[in-house]
Parts: sequence; structure tokens; C-alpha cells
Amino acid sequence: MDGIVYKFIYIYIYIYIYIYIYIYIYIYIYIFILAITMWPIDIYHSIMT
Repeated sequence: MDGIVYKFIYIYIYIYIYIYIYIYIYIYIYIFILAITMWPIDIYHSIMT
């Protein structure tokens, strides 16, 4: 019984890790697209504030 519970816990941990990795990848891609399409000064202001 305990082994099954730990397997489910590890599965949930891996799912959360993959979700956070995908979120960070999408955020970096979005910032990269903004850096290409908009002025860098506006991006620096948006990051600082």
C-alpha cells in the first residue's frame, strides 16, 4: 500500500515539475517575442515595475 502511495506522490511531483518547466519556457518565449517586436526600453520598464 505504501509503495503505491509513494508512486502516486512521485507522479504528481513530476507532473508539477513538467508544468512549471513548460510555463517558464512559454514565459521566456513570450518575452523573447516582445523583445523582437517592441522597444527594449518598454520591456526594461515593465520588468522593473
